[in-house]
Amino acid sequence: MKLDRFLIFIFLASLSFIPLSEMILENKVVDSADMFHRVPLDKWADEYTSKIDDMPQWYPHLFGGMPSYGGFIYAPSDPFRKVFDYLKLNWGIRYWFHFIIASMGMFYYLKWKKFRDISSIFGSISFSISPYLFGLINAGHPAKLYAIAFIPFSVLLAEKIIYNRSYKAMLGLTVLLALQLWTKHVQIVYYTWMLILFIWFWHEGKLAIGKKFNLKFFVNRTILLAVSIIFSCLLVSDPYLPIYEFHGHSTRGTNSSLEENTNLKKGASWEYATQWSLHPKETISFLYPYFYGLQNFPTRNVKSQAYWGYMPFTQSTHYMGLVVIVLGIIGFIIKHNNSKRISMGVASFIILLIGFGHYFPLFYWPLYKFAPLFSSFRIPSMIYILLPFTFSILAANCLNDLINYMDTNKFNIVQKPIIYVLLSLTGLSLFLLLFGPDILSFSKLGEMSKYQPSIIDQLSNQRKEVFQKGALLAFFLSSGMLASIWLAFKKIITTRLIGFIIIGLTLFDLWIVNNEFINPKSERILRSGYKVTEEVKFLNENKGNYRVIPLEQFNSNRYAYFGISSVGGYRPVKLRSYQDLIDSQAFIYSGIQDMLNVKYLITNRNLSKNHYKLVFNGKTKIYENLSVLPKAWFVKSTLSVNSMHNSIREIINADFDPKELAVVLNYKSKEKLSIGSVELIEYSENKIILQSQSDGPGFLVLSENYYGPGWNATIDNVETKIFRTNHVLRGINVPSGNHTIVFSFNDSIYNFAKSLSFFSILFIISLGLILYFDKIKIAKNFFIRKK
Repeated sequence: MKLDRFLIFIFLASLSFIPLSEMILENKVVDSADMFHRVPLDKWADEYTSKIDDMPQWYPHLFGGMPSYGGFIYAPSDPFRKVFDYLKLNWGIRYWFHFIIASMGMFYYLKWKKFRDISSIFGSISFSISPYLFGLINAGHPAKLYAIAFIPFSVLLAEKIIYNRSYKAMLGLTVLLALQLWTKHVQIVYYTWMLILFIWFWHEGKLAIGKKFNLKFFVNRTILLAVSIIFSCLLVSDPYLPIYEFHGHSTRGTNSSLEENTNLKKGASWEYATQWSLHPKETISFLYPYFYGLQNFPTRNVKSQAYWGYMPFTQSTHYMGLVVIVLGIIGFIIKHNNSKRISMGVASFIILLIGFGHYFPLFYWPLYKFAPLFSSFRIPSMIYILLPFTFSILAANCLNDLINYMDTNKFNIVQKPIIYVLLSLTGLSLFLLLFGPDILSFSKLGEMSKYQPSIIDQLSNQRKEVFQKGALLAFFLSSGMLASIWLAFKKIITTRLIGFIIIGLTLFDLWIVNNEFINPKSERILRSGYKVTEEVKFLNENKGNYRVIPLEQFNSNRYAYFGISSVGGYRPVKLRSYQDLIDSQAFIYSGIQDMLNVKYLITNRNLSKNHYKLVFNGKTKIYENLSVLPKAWFVKSTLSVNSMHNSIREIINADFDPKELAVVLNYKSKEKLSIGSVELIEYSENKIILQSQSDGPGFLVLSENYYGPGWNATIDNVETKIFRTNHVLRGINVPSGNHTIVFSFNDSIYNFAKSLSFFSILFIISLGLILYFDKIKIAKNFFIRKK
């Protein structure tokens, strides 16, 4: 038996190794925008940690500076990542490791459900190599893939608590939940627990209906699940305390100040949160992945721009495999009186409706409005990451039943529903293959005005081509299943063979679709986008404590790669106040450029000679901002405002002059201000030192993003208050005379989080050892029912 399990492990591991082999063996990477934008951040972190022992808390090169540790830029707290980094393992091995966790987790979950080996292998394949996971590699979202990989083991341990009230399962779930949280993709963890809570409530409801509800057992289950959550939260205090601190000031945690009503619910706005809702029409893509073109990846080729659905764009698919969908639906139909199977069917239906987002907000709106933290998430369709799990259970159940019915000569029980479903699907696939290209438009809203007619024709032809490929694939699979089931019904093939055929068809199906997403290239090609160009050489020769604004490449991290700070960049989460500047298009105003320390503008256009001087003229032009302000300066006067809305309203106009006036939030002082001088002594990630001189009291503005929880300021070692100034910057009162001013990052939360995580890990290890040696009989007898 051990040998059998070992062979199953090798087989399942090899299924993900094959598509990742070039990444694993040749150190290749997938050319995705997110991975490309990640390169400068990783380079900065490597350079910093190789020279300095402390943890960089602030990243200075994007968006005028933002939190590093709390802002998801560099927070190496994940134990697996630390091991991977220490061993210098490539991306391919990291992905493969998590694919193995996903496959083995699903296999053991199904075995715990008493499924046959062949059905458990099929379910494991269905979940662990579902196309969405390879789409995540394609899009450059490793954290999301890592978090998904832990779902089967997490649900398995949670169900052991729900059904058996297992104390050891509680400890295991604590560790699994912590590992999942350490991937830093909270949304996936949240969805995992939505499913766990559904399973739990379903179980309690079933007990109540059957008049078997036991209050003591309910309390035991509740305590075990709650303790598991609490312990796991303690384990992941590092990095989640700094992350939670940042969250309240981020685009995900608070609303825009551009809206006058500041009493809105904390979280992302409805419009922002419901982007990438799945239109109900696109559910046909669960059967025909190429129906709406599969993906659009415009930096590659026309084939990768084939998507014409209702989302802004997509680089993945929620297709789970036609065989999986069909068996899942049939499995639900033929066992309509099985409570656990009904629960997975109902869960799948609710998940589907939630993913419709703003198109059908029956479930999404109440969750957005009332569920804790839910409004912080976006992309409603992301919840479909749970469907490969629920459908793998349903489909494996169906295969298990088919084999059981064949072995007991009861195949006639399922013959009709299977034959009817497969005949209908085969007929529909043939119809779409023959007539689909003539009856569908293959055009996306807005494309006619965006592209030339020749490009439209190219896109249309490509979409028709992939559409027919999908219809042909569906026809082959459905007819292949139909023929196999018919042969099994006639007893021409054996039960073991039908299992192998189902697995073979699934592998063929998933291999075809997954292959669309894996296009690995040499890592050198990825880094070639950061080659030193003539304008970079110019900027490096004129380095200083200033920022640049790339007008046509505002959302690029390119210049950060060379240590050149930009007011733009790409990050999925930013400080909310800075996002307000971006949303209000404030960068067109010279005053905003001046206060943000923008010395150079990089552009292909010609700019006004009144404000800018052309200093480099090559393939790209560089203009010097003639009125740029230094890193810190004194102002002549201040204007106090009582809200963030009023703050941004005062600065986004052409008459605002930050050299003369500072707009300060809740500033009470009415002192007459003196203009002094200030010199930058030190500028680093965790500390900024200034030397000031003035004949009277003054107000100093520092051109660095305001982040209340993060920074302290001292004047001659005496702490002073930092005021939010000009909506995004920092300001302090400075007395007359010569002073040393120090802005230092307050890392007390970070240090507390590390200590709390460390002692929690020691506690969990100690508890695990105690349980292993079976030393706590009293607690065990209380929580575990004797069999």
